Amino acid sequence: MQRLKFFIFIPIHFLCGIPYLGLIHLIGLFNRPLRVKMAYGYNRLTAWWLFWAAGAKFDVEGIDNLYQDTNVLYVSNHRSMLDIPLMMKYVKKPMIFIGKDSIKKWPFIGWWLHAMDGLFLNRTNPREGLKTILHAIDRIKNGESCIIYPEGTRSRTKEMLPFKPGSFKLATKPNIPIVPMAVLGTADVFENNKINLRPEKVYLKVGKPIILDQLTSEDQRNISKYVQNIIQGMYDDLLAKQAKDKI
Repeated sequence: MQRLKFFIFIPIHFLCGIPYLGLIHLIGLFNRPLRVKMAYGYNRLTAWWLFWAAGAKFDVEGIDNLYQDTNVLYVSNHRSMLDIPLMMKYVKKPMIFIGKDSIKKWPFIGWWLHAMDGLFLNRTNPREGLKTILHAIDRIKNGESCIIYPEGTRSRTKEMLPFKPGSFKLATKPNIPIVPMAVLGTADVFENNKINLRPEKVYLKVGKPIILDQLTSEDQRNISKYVQNIIQGMYDDLLAKQAKDKI
């Protein structure tokens, strides 16, 4: 049933979005904030459709820690392509997404990321990659929020990958709160089943915001390790909860 819903409703939804995409790009020539808001709203709707088509269930903790009223850096482990729709499902305010440069060429995903003013990171050219990071920092200083997955790629096992320290410049340079998050179950809904979506439970745990000025000098210097330890603890809690739910 999930596969039938996916192949009927999701393609229709994306096809109907093409003229809307053209409209918001036209609007963006005159009003960038409105274009971003409209594109983000459409993609939030897409996120709801995706999880509805999958029949996914949700276990969410700490939703009040999302800090919707101010700009923050969201930091999460990375399990699945559905991690981004999961974030959009719960975060109402548009945020900066940073994707690898090759996503520009992807139909639909690349188009919509561009419409939302997402950034594309060139991993093979350090100079160009640095320009992207500095541009993101400027936008964060001007009041935008951003989401990063510092593992750099999706983990293919239950183990988290080491966090890359460079991505935390997005929080330390503008000195904004870091909201740690742990995600589990998104890969069970999608990637682990090839193209057959499954109605699995998705777990999301949102930790309390980390205020950089309140940390010790040592923790500030090792912010990547500090945040990873927090997310690892939350992730371990989710693994225990998932194991209990499957008994």
